[in-house]
Amino acid sequence: MNILESIVVLKEILIISIKNMKKTTCRELRGSCDVEISGETPEEMGENSKKHVMEMVHSGDEGHKAAIESMQQLSKEEQMKWYEDFKSNFDSLPDA
Repeated sequence: MNILESIVVLKEILIISIKNMKKTTCRELRGSCDVEISGETPEEMGENSKKHVMEMVHSGDEGHKAAIESMQQLSKEEQMKWYEDFKSNFDSLPDA
């Protein structure tokens, strides 16, 4: 495979990856703001959301602290149900 063919293949992979990228907001993920969170998978979006929330908490944001506390108030079963619902609805989220 020459360099031009490699570039074409990489471009196709990038296009496929972009098509699979989904977005939502922090608030729609039980957070407290309208920052856009994106990811190619529910797991990646979850990690990106967690990173955002932790950054906000470390900066002293009370809304995000309250969002964490709210999630922690749910039972483990309720947390798992919420996450399973999120995963099953992931493909219906808007494309990023």
